[in-house]
Amino acid sequence: MILMEQSNKKNIQKKVFLDSEADNWYTRNKDKILERKDFYPQFRGYEEFLSSLKNTNILEIGSSVGHNLDYIDRLTGSSNGLYAIEPSRLAVEDGEKLFPKISFTNASGEELQCFEDNKFDFIIIGFCLYLFDREILDLFVNEVDRVLKKDGFLMIFDFDSKTPFKNKYAHEEGIYSYKMDYSTLFLENRNYYLVQKMPWSHRMPNFDHDKNERCATYLIYKELS
Repeated sequence: MILMEQSNKKNIQKKVFLDSEADNWYTRNKDKILERKDFYPQFRGYEEFLSSLKNTNILEIGSSVGHNLDYIDRLTGSSNGLYAIEPSRLAVEDGEKLFPKISFTNASGEELQCFEDNKFDFIIIGFCLYLFDREILDLFVNEVDRVLKKDGFLMIFDFDSKTPFKNKYAHEEGIYSYKMDYSTLFLENRNYYLVQKMPWSHRMPNFDHDKNERCATYLIYKELS
C-alpha cells in the first residue's frame, strides 16, 4: 500500500474523507459490498467490452476493496496490471488481503502523481466524483488525462443529472453530494468521444424517474487527432 500525503488543506470534503469519513463510509457499507461483490449493475451491457481487456493496465479511482477490478480480471482471464486509488485506509487494508494482485494507493482521487504519463489502457472512475470538492475537478481531469493512453478508455459510473444540483450529505455536517452528468468533464474536450451510456440506479437495473436516485455508466474513448 502506498500512502499519499494530503496536499491541500483548503479542500474541506477531501480533508474530511481522508481524516475519517472514507473509513466511516466503508465501515457502514462493508458488509453490503462484500455480500454483493458479484453483483454489478453498473457494468450491465458492458460485459463484452470488459472481457476484451486482456493484458492491459487498469486503474480504478474510488475502488473500495477492489471488487470491481477483481471482477474485470476474472472476466478477461488474462494477466492485467491492476491498480487502485482509495481514500479509506480500512478498505485498502481489506482489499490487500482479499485481492493481493491489486496494487493499492491510499489517497484522494486526483493524487495520481505516483503514476507515469500514459500508463493506463483503461480507467474506471467509480462513484466518487459526487463527493469531490468542486475546486479539485479540473486537476482531477488533467491528471486522468495525463495517465490515460491515447486510444485508451474511461468508464465513469456515478449519479446522473442533466441539471447539476447538490444535497446535504447525511453523515457529516457541512458536506454535500453533488449530482450532475460527470461525463461532460471529459466530453467537453474534443479528444474524448462518448461510446455508450447506460442508465441504472441502486433500486433498479434501468432508468430511474427519481433524479436523486438516477445513475449512469459512461464509456468514453480517448482519441487524439
